[in-house]
Amino acid sequence: MTDSFKKMGLAQANNEMNYGSAYITAHYLKEKYPEINYIRVVGMDSICYELKQVGIESEGGQSIDAYQPEDMNIDYYRTVEVNPAV
Repeated sequence: MTDSFKKMGLAQANNEMNYGSAYITAHYLKEKYPEINYIRVVGMDSICYELKQVGIESEGGQSIDAYQPEDMNIDYYRTVEVNPAV
């Protein structure tokens, strides 16, 4: 990853400075909405892992191996029964 940073002109950057969107989202939710302890994930399951690391349980999430673009549409999510705990 460091070579990628250098190619972008970020010579001082290193892997320890790299945070993914799932990590940032989980920490943002924990900081801004501390009352949230259970959430429905619409997206990849990597965010489920990050949520668990900050103490937020989740349902949903989709493995990259099982991802089907046609599953990611509003009509599909209107049919999903949401847990009342969400």
